[in-house]
Amino acid sequence: MKIGIITFHNTVNYGATLQAYALLTTIKSQGHQVEIINYCPDISNEYYQKELQIFSKLKDFKKIGLYDVKILKKFIKMTLFVRLNMNLTERISDVKQLRKISNQYEALVCGSDQIWSFDDSSFRNFDSSYFLDFTEPAYSGIKISYAPSCGNTKTFGVYGEKIGQLLRNFDGISVRDSYSSKLIQEECNQEATQVLDPTFLIREHYPKILKNIKRKKQYLLVYHQKYLTDSEEEFIKNFADRNKLEILSINKYTNIANENPLGFGIDEWLGYFKNASYVFTNTFHGTIFSIIFEKPFTVILRDYNSNKITDLINNLGLEHRIYDKDMQENMENPDFDQLMNMDYTLVNKKLEQKIKKSKQYLINHLDYG
Repeated sequence: MKIGIITFHNTVNYGATLQAYALLTTIKSQGHQVEIINYCPDISNEYYQKELQIFSKLKDFKKIGLYDVKILKKFIKMTLFVRLNMNLTERISDVKQLRKISNQYEALVCGSDQIWSFDDSSFRNFDSSYFLDFTEPAYSGIKISYAPSCGNTKTFGVYGEKIGQLLRNFDGISVRDSYSSKLIQEECNQEATQVLDPTFLIREHYPKILKNIKRKKQYLLVYHQKYLTDSEEEFIKNFADRNKLEILSINKYTNIANENPLGFGIDEWLGYFKNASYVFTNTFHGTIFSIIFEKPFTVILRDYNSNKITDLINNLGLEHRIYDKDMQENMENPDFDQLMNMDYTLVNKKLEQKIKKSKQYLINHLDYG
């Protein structure tokens, strides 16, 4: 079966890139011919390329700082990964082009990532293309979603009726978290199956594409977005000192790090997680890859991502891995050292069941027609 996927793939975000790659790889492994529909609306192009505007404005390349060079290196490496490892269609920027190309596919899949999120924290506006509204009325192929998320969207508002109508044309609806499932049920009167983020579905595949990171000393990996508070930085520094670990920060510069290795691609990013002794993160995919590589970790919640992270953590019985004030206060408690020790036996049992269910969802909806 020829299948087209529409998702967030044209990014410089490691998690977003890997979820697209993972869904493509999973469906391909089930015997299908799969393409990522290279949908790049203007709003996403403007957002992801604004960091690179400095290079077009500077006439003297020598004036570009080291940090800016690392941003450029990351952009190049991420772009190459997508071009070399994902089967992309021609570049598409509008609904007319989407409608034309959709007739090539026997099935269309929307997801994963926060393609159904358009709350205040999202730079994207509502885009009905991610609800597969671009097909011709006579389109007879299969339409399903796989693990999209509504993020922190509290209500579909004026779009609720239209979204409900579009979802009624789906052959299968699945979402990534219970919050999204509840929102769709309450506002669209549609049932949604909860499945795993696709990055979980190819756990055995990552050793084939990661780069082994060799360090003389063991390290604590910090992977965060936006910011860390002073108390969080103090906690991380004390934790690293207590366990004789170096601190490496791989997404944002932080003063507490012994080293801030930035500007790398997917292979190195995976390698840093694989070889870490401990992980501190405030991101969803940072949490996921800590679990995939069976690392002891602590996750810091933020208002903009607490729904999806809490849902994942609770489903795997890892609530004790959430950073809170008790952790800071119990730093001197001997039991605190147990954070470095983490048994993944029960977690993996739960995960295997969820992986099987998630793969079966795709098989059930795509193995006919």
